[in-house]
Amino acid sequence: MHDPVEAYFAALRDIRASGAGTAETTYYEPLKRLLDEVGKHLKPKVTALMQLRNTGSGNPDGGLFTANQLKGWEPGVDPFLGQLPARGAIEVKGTADDAFAIAASEQVARYVERYGLVLVTNLRDFVLVGRETSGNGVRTLESCSLATSEAAFWAKVQQPRTYAEDAGEGLTEFLRRVLISRHTRGLLSRWFFVSVQD
Repeated sequence: MHDPVEAYFAALRDIRASGAGTAETTYYEPLKRLLDEVGKHLKPKVTALMQLRNTGSGNPDGGLFTANQLKGWEPGVDPFLGQLPARGAIEVKGTADDAFAIAASEQVARYVERYGLVLVTNLRDFVLVGRETSGNGVRTLESCSLATSEAAFWAKVQQPRTYAEDAGEGLTEFLRRVLISRHTRGLLSRWFFVSVQD
């Protein structure tokens, strides 16, 4: 399976069908693979690392690191000592959760303060959050919704190839923009609202 979005949908379907996963963490691996597949075609390449340690604002579920951040490791030296993900943090929730409500939460506001950008997802909605242009407070910079509801999402995931043909291009383009976005003094020059549902 060469289409990363189709592979993502197929993996989500299979995990859910097993009945053995958790609502959130079991799905980290398909999300990471999707982000890495999109990120490997960028310059610089972007890699998602999941389960970040607490660097002062809590433990984000992941971070988006550029290739130069992953080079130069020496045995006995912590490669992430003081290093923050150049493309922001990731916060993942289960598909039953409201990604837009999570994006407006105090938890995400703390992450934005620390990491500049946060990609919030419930696996079906993706919300990029950053600082207000004034530098105070947070706002949604861009979002991408794959379905109108959790039930609709899981119904569509049952046919991963068809779903990827419908939603894949929009999701991939959205993720590319997220992975090239950089936090600069709390500002981004543009933001988008995208819907690839139905």
